[in-house]
Amino acid sequence: LMYDIFVRKARIFEKVLDDAAIKGKLQNFKQRTVLRLASGETVDMQAKFYSFTMDSIEEIFFGIKQNTLEGQMSEFGRSFDAAQNELITCAFTFTPFFLLSDQMLPYPFGNLLPRQGDPLKTWLMRFVTTFSPSWNRFKKLTTKLDLTVRKMIDEAYADPSLNERKDIMARFATAKLSDGSTLDKQSLRDIVLNLTLAGRDTT
Repeated sequence: LMYDIFVRKARIFEKVLDDAAIKGKLQNFKQRTVLRLASGETVDMQAKFYSFTMDSIEEIFFGIKQNTLEGQMSEFGRSFDAAQNELITCAFTFTPFFLLSDQMLPYPFGNLLPRQGDPLKTWLMRFVTTFSPSWNRFKKLTTKLDLTVRKMIDEAYADPSLNERKDIMARFATAKLSDGSTLDKQSLRDIVLNLTLAGRDTT
């Protein structure tokens, strides 16, 4: 299953690089890339690799066929990307406060002496996150992502061909536990997001 999907997505990836050349602005991506590299400039391919990964993840994990490489992104892909990008913004914004809380300020202002385990629960970090526009956007985006995932799970359970599907979410949804029961929707939601994070973070 994974091999066939990766090969198919890789061919689309190659086509995008060969043809298009970024919305028609370049006549030949490979030639332009060589020229730019020869001139000492770099070509940022991360966005394209992210698209390749997301397309592969959605089909392997969820049975959703998307073509993000050519501009067709699913609701899940948009929600996940938005939350992930905002999390990166939060990480850069909060790092100085996090280090101050975790390494320099005593409890309850920080996480030092005695260590309380979760630095986000200290007074400093609670204050910072409460008034941070980026953190508030991140919470809203994660709520939207959660609703999107739950919608996907509801649609999977309502699919009459669920037992015949080969994607990983369908296999987890129909798998029997040792006591004969199936996974609850919360556990399946956690699996979906953990698999996506693991697959995306390796890009």
